[in-house]
Amino acid sequence: MDAKLRVLVAEDEPDVAFLVASLLDQDGRFDVVGEAGDGVETVRMAETLHPDAIVLDLFMPKMDGMCALREIRDAPRPCVVVVLTAIPMSHVESNTWLSADACLRKTELQSLPTVVASLCRETSGGPPS
Repeated sequence: MDAKLRVLVAEDEPDVAFLVASLLDQDGRFDVVGEAGDGVETVRMAETLHPDAIVLDLFMPKMDGMCALREIRDAPRPCVVVVLTAIPMSHVESNTWLSADACLRKTELQSLPTVVASLCRETSGGPPS
């Protein structure tokens, strides 16, 4: 049996975090290794948990997702980052597009497992989907 992809969910809305974690858990290819409710916690957990992927909300307390994304990208251990947002993509800063591996609207949540698995496979040779 292939190893599961380790995913950190960074979302400050508990209902959305639960939905994301449940969707990934039910898929079978993922192990949700942590849930962060703010940007500072996200960066700290990324450093200690070494996830294969992070699902990152843009608007969180203490440190927004953009600042967290910059710190995650500066870390020595790379991981896939999928930004998940409720705002229209036309309002997402262009540097988010350049820094994240993918950006999805929360209305596209059903495609999240496929996107994360595909990106992990492309960037790190992770387990097949």
